[in-house]
Amino acid sequence: ARFELYYVWALQYSKTSKIMLIDFRDSYFVSDPFDTSSRVENAVNNNDMHLFAEHNPSVTIETSAFNKRWIQGCYSEQHLKAYGHESVICSGSTIGSGDALVSYLTAMVFQFDATACTMKGADQGFHNYLVRSGTLENIIGGEMRLFEQGKGTINNLAALRDKSLSEWGILDDGGDGMKKVLNWDGKVSAVVHQWDRDEELKKERQSYEKELLAMWNSKDSPPPPPPPPTTTTTSTTTFMDPKRTPPVEYDTATSLSPPPVEQLYATQHGIQ
Repeated sequence: ARFELYYVWALQYSKTSKIMLIDFRDSYFVSDPFDTSSRVENAVNNNDMHLFAEHNPSVTIETSAFNKRWIQGCYSEQHLKAYGHESVICSGSTIGSGDALVSYLTAMVFQFDATACTMKGADQGFHNYLVRSGTLENIIGGEMRLFEQGKGTINNLAALRDKSLSEWGILDDGGDGMKKVLNWDGKVSAVVHQWDRDEELKKERQSYEKELLAMWNSKDSPPPPPPPPTTTTTSTTTFMDPKRTPPVEYDTATSLSPPPVEQLYATQHGIQ
């Protein structure tokens, strides 16, 4: 269901908006993921998509029981043989321009209908299929960049379970009392995903969250910051471009659903 919601939300933004789709519970931001002053790889151009893999060789599609089942069960044994050796691409961490994401999300929702696959977590199978089959690159109209684990804006940590992040050499004390997750180039990761898979990092993050909650609940705590203005200017610190597209043309008085995704997909890609 989340991809249907992503799809509807993405339609509300301009084609040139920069949008991140990421799992909420186990992610946190360290810096602006769209700021190119420190990382050129953060640049997202029109029609571009950035995808982020799990650590390979720690895990591949065929060595992960879940990912193997999603490809094999939603598609076929032949698809598993073709893609099994490839890195797992995380469906819970994606960045793209507004137009590219609408195309991607249209294709993702279409996969639910086309495969009739109802396995829990199957969206990651669809995500990997769209990339490995070449479908996604053909429909977004721009550049599809696939970042290896620890080499892009979002650092996926789940597959690094053979040893601790400290043993991997990518958990730094930071000098300010807060541990910093690093990319393999030694720079601090802009966005950390799946932080609770490492016990040392998990313990610190949970302690930090308790401190924040206690401060928030304290009578002496400062009042919450005022809400942002309703109109803003483009800034390097803006995580999502505030410009909106005109309302989507469907009757919200009678339905909260957009037109059938098959119709949109066919129209968009010239299918009769």
